[in-house]
Amino acid sequence: MKKIILLCVVLPLFALFAILFYQKENLNAAIATLLTTHNSNFDTIEAIQLQKESPTVTRYRHTLTLQLKNGHSLSLINRIRPRSRSHQKFNFVLYLKSIRFFLIHYDFQKTSGWLLIHDTTGQITNLPDLPQFSQDNQRFLTQKNGLKIFHIKKGKVTQEWATTIPVQNAQWLSPTKVTYTSISEPKKQINLRLGRVY
Repeated sequence: MKKIILLCVVLPLFALFAILFYQKENLNAAIATLLTTHNSNFDTIEAIQLQKESPTVTRYRHTLTLQLKNGHSLSLINRIRPRSRSHQKFNFVLYLKSIRFFLIHYDFQKTSGWLLIHDTTGQITNLPDLPQFSQDNQRFLTQKNGLKIFHIKKGKVTQEWATTIPVQNAQWLSPTKVTYTSISEPKKQINLRLGRVY
């Protein structure tokens, strides 16, 4: 009887611990909620996020500064000149704590995009559109200018797979499977299988 009671108590606790331990932060939902709530107003988003992340992330006038865990700092400087080629604007959007990257939005005269900056090394990954993370947060994809898949390993971002063919509706089926359609053949669904990231 004692064994049965012990199992009834221990097993649910073990299951709860396993769920909490292995559950990954849903980065896509966190980013989407932030952008939707504030209607993609990056100045508003930055003001809110700076209050949460100060003194690690600060702004003084036109300079956005990230304090890295290696003791160094990285500064991104705005040059607000909308009609000039030298126009550039950076906004802090979110600290992705589970993967240790800062997410930055940038706006230049002729283009806009995103930066992922590692919180220790300061490695910068320039992305043409918002990254979409896999369920385990070890990979992400972008689909502007062709599908590109990256993996994150020990704080380094490496491009793992790419095609220049215009695609749409790319999404993660699992941490190792992506589905998408080609714009030229929208009815043809393509499934891509990737190896595990160790």
